[in-house]
Amino acid sequence: MEKDNQSTQEINSQAQNPLGIAPVGGLIVKFAIPAIISMLVSAMYNIVDQIFIGQGVGMLGNAATNVAFPVTTVATALALLLGIGGASNYNLEMGAGQEKKASGIAGTALSSLAISGLILAVIVLMFLKPLLTLFGATADVMPYAVDYTGITAFGLPFYILSVGGNHVVRADRSPTYSMVCIMIGAIINTILDPLFIFGFGWGIKGAAWATVIGQVASGVLVIVYFCKFRKMYLSGGMLKPKLSYLKAIISLGLASCINQIAMAIVQIVLNNILRYYGANSVYGSDIPIACVGVISKVNQVFMAICIGISQGSQPIWGFNYGAKKYDRVRQAYRYSVTACTVIATIFFFCFQIFPHQIVGIFGTGSELYFQFAERYLKIFMFMTFANGIQPVSSGFFTSIGMAKLGIVMSLTRQVIFLLPLIIIFPLFMGIDGVMYAGPIADAAAFVLAMGMLVDNAIVIIDGILVDLKAGKPRMEAMTAIGRQTAMPLLGATLIAIIAFLPIYMSPDTAGVYTRDLFIVLAVSLLLSWVLALIHVPLMANRRLKSEMTTGETNARVYKGRVYAYLRAALYFGLSHRWSFVFAMVGLLGLSLWGYGYMKQGFFPDMVYNQLYMEYKLPEGTNSTRVVHDLREIETYLKSRKEITHVTTSVGGTPGRYNLVRSIANPSLSYGELIIDFTSPEELVDNMDEIQSYLSQAYPDAYVNLKRYNLMFKKYPIEAQFMGPDPAVLHRLADSARHIMENTPEVRLVTTDWEPQVPVLTIEYDQPAARALGLSRNDVSLSLLTATGGIPIGSFYEGIHANTIYLKCLNEEGNPIEDLGNTQVFSSIPSLNGLLNEEMMVKLKSGSLSKEELVEGIMGSTPLKQISKGVDVRWEDPVVPRYNGQRSQRVQCSPAPGLETEQARLAVASQIENIPLPEGYTLCWQGEKIASTDSMKYLFKNFPLAIILMIAILIMLFKDYRKPIIIFCCLPLAAIGIVVGILSSGRACGFVAIVGALGLVGMMIKNGVVLLDEIGLQIASGKDQTQALLDSSSSRFRPVMMASLTTILGMIPLLGDDMFGSMAVTIMSGLLVGTVITLVFIPVLYAIFFKERKN
Repeated sequence: MEKDNQSTQEINSQAQNPLGIAPVGGLIVKFAIPAIISMLVSAMYNIVDQIFIGQGVGMLGNAATNVAFPVTTVATALALLLGIGGASNYNLEMGAGQEKKASGIAGTALSSLAISGLILAVIVLMFLKPLLTLFGATADVMPYAVDYTGITAFGLPFYILSVGGNHVVRADRSPTYSMVCIMIGAIINTILDPLFIFGFGWGIKGAAWATVIGQVASGVLVIVYFCKFRKMYLSGGMLKPKLSYLKAIISLGLASCINQIAMAIVQIVLNNILRYYGANSVYGSDIPIACVGVISKVNQVFMAICIGISQGSQPIWGFNYGAKKYDRVRQAYRYSVTACTVIATIFFFCFQIFPHQIVGIFGTGSELYFQFAERYLKIFMFMTFANGIQPVSSGFFTSIGMAKLGIVMSLTRQVIFLLPLIIIFPLFMGIDGVMYAGPIADAAAFVLAMGMLVDNAIVIIDGILVDLKAGKPRMEAMTAIGRQTAMPLLGATLIAIIAFLPIYMSPDTAGVYTRDLFIVLAVSLLLSWVLALIHVPLMANRRLKSEMTTGETNARVYKGRVYAYLRAALYFGLSHRWSFVFAMVGLLGLSLWGYGYMKQGFFPDMVYNQLYMEYKLPEGTNSTRVVHDLREIETYLKSRKEITHVTTSVGGTPGRYNLVRSIANPSLSYGELIIDFTSPEELVDNMDEIQSYLSQAYPDAYVNLKRYNLMFKKYPIEAQFMGPDPAVLHRLADSARHIMENTPEVRLVTTDWEPQVPVLTIEYDQPAARALGLSRNDVSLSLLTATGGIPIGSFYEGIHANTIYLKCLNEEGNPIEDLGNTQVFSSIPSLNGLLNEEMMVKLKSGSLSKEELVEGIMGSTPLKQISKGVDVRWEDPVVPRYNGQRSQRVQCSPAPGLETEQARLAVASQIENIPLPEGYTLCWQGEKIASTDSMKYLFKNFPLAIILMIAILIMLFKDYRKPIIIFCCLPLAAIGIVVGILSSGRACGFVAIVGALGLVGMMIKNGVVLLDEIGLQIASGKDQTQALLDSSSSRFRPVMMASLTTILGMIPLLGDDMFGSMAVTIMSGLLVGTVITLVFIPVLYAIFFKERKN
């Protein structure tokens, strides 16, 4: 009887709980606003410190708080692990009517929060300096970071108790008290910060003590609540941690904890990358670290609001899910997502319109400081408008007990996308790569995989809709399609992922650049399959209506003109099977013929507002001419309004610009300019005009403007001749050069052999020189003094150093014209010149002058007395070799507006017809060999992908004929690809082939769905012809919707220089291929399975 009374009491408590009966919108406002305020106030602990430290300590102080931020993040992770886990379990148990168990869970959570805070504080204090070094502290920042972190570590136990405990307070239906706890701590911190920093002059230590005092105040208020004001039943014995309760808490709190830990890992990696790449940039290490610290605090404000909405909604989600009130769960989720999206959009506009004002709040800095901070804020936070959904979805799945899915949602942005990108992108782009990693991580799956991600969901939702219209019970309709299609959709998803496997396995530069596409799509597609089976039925149960649309036999009726055309085309195909097959083969052959008219390329140039100019004069030209010409060119470029900066380098390539371009050989006759434009569009519009002007102004120089390209080949087109005799190679190269110079499709023709230079040769008479005590080295030094001079020192004119040369002149003070008269001096003094009778008489009489004495000792001798001849010959300075053979390359660039391969083909046939003597060969280098190698690596791994696809299809269908049917349909995509590429004018290069690989996976996926439906229709007892007609009609809507969503998802990429060809390939190939496949697969099925005409 007592047990029944207790059960009745729990049911009444459950029924009367406002979480289950009050309007959902009002509940979200009631719980979310205090949660938002609490999160904002919690964020203010760090932000207030950042503002006052920036004003009172400076940039290094801001950098120190950024370095210390991972400690706070780890503390927050522990607080959320135990706080959210405890609160979610408490709400679920209360919703299920288990009040005593719920209170026990709350007690375990509170005691665990206190214990974990003490342990973390001890660890931080014991390993303070090693941790700060790991977090990215530089030598200048370290003293500030030690002071700040060493003090704030004492407040960690109270911080963890206040942050985690307030989740339990909120779950106990006291959101206002939770808000007050956090606010009081923040107010104390805000008041004490200026007092300690400016009033007492404590600097960064004052900010740390202000933070600790505020955290202690918030923690004490949480303790006071559970001692005096709690609404739950809580005894002292419940505060003893129980392992079973702790496991339940960790399972639901792990998603939020992992998200925070992932943020800490990203912050640590980010700080170290900023330290390394910042040191190699104009900003240095400290400016990027300080700026990123400021931006992370700004982002913390935005995320605090979204997480606050999520946390405020968690009691509503958890309680109603435990009480099986699923309509209220769905309604609360929809309201939360909408609110976060609106707020995210507002923040996006603020970040883009007011970056300077936002950064200025956190203190002053140099011009470089504000330049980097504003760029970082606008670029890194560009995808803010799409970032509100992830924390809400992660919190939702956690609150309803789906912990694993919540963890996956938590990891998507930080670990799966952002972390790899902030490591990889700086390898190509330096410090700028960190900026672009953020928005690309946010947009990667959203843009590239947007259509593919909804394929599974479309199939599921269409199946549910069909079952509802067929009159099935609602619960059966929600679950039946998932049971039927779970494995086929998984197989199709795996095949779509495997299609990109060759990209991942390609070892060359192109493969490295596109490798992350495989990772992004693999994770995104697998997650879409999970969501389609779990989340879609949940939402469909709320939104879809039960409207039966069946015929007299309860069969589905396909109404509409589109279905009529489809069935008519399919019936015609089934009636004329082989004619239809031959027609498809004819279309495929026509598309292959059209392939010859497509532009060919490899990697397009990068979209960047900078290019570089190569300037080369013949070898041996005086370097002063190079300097003079480059100054003229620099003056001309700076006079153009579209150019902002010009950086000049003489003698070689600047070190910091070697990432995505070729490196020039050092030479005094070479110069280079790095040219910045106002925008990439201005660069493209004016590049050809500048090139034409410079080529005409400096006709005897090689002047070439080049854009950055991932392949960074110095010359796009190179014809290489190889053989033993340099004279023959010269003749062959001259023939090829003549062809190129008379072909308008190419320009800037040159060779890799430098022009011949004069070489002075001496026929050395060794016996005569030895008799006079002269060596070969003496001859060399004497010739240097007579020609260029020997450098012996330097002097300065202002900041410019000038070299002092020792030169030998004739009696009139002019350079020696006849080198045979050059006086050769011995570097080792000799007495041989003093041993003749005349010199001895003068030496004894004292009439020998100093000059005669020195001349006798040094032994000056005319060069012609110790040589048989002096001659000047013209020789090649360097003879290049390739694979051990002498070689010579004739090089050129495509004319403006032409693709590299198109320009190469314009000269290829004539050059390949040049007669080659025996022992000589011709091969193509430049982009041609780079493209060939990349294709070789790509298609080398393609058979493995095909084998894996076939294996999955055979396991899925348990039949070998159905995989053959699917693979017979794949070539039909080429029809659409050729039409799309030709009509768009894009080049068919590596990126287009990447799109074709993705297209293979999508078409196989469509084929799997269609063949699976055919099997179900035939298994239901229909004859084959009717089953084929109904299957194609049944799958038409989900297959076309999946294809159209993918096509629409590619639209933003159409204007992109890099991925535009991939978008065209996928859009055109998928549209045409899908329409043909819906008819062609049933026809092939009828052929392979002996279908007969009725």
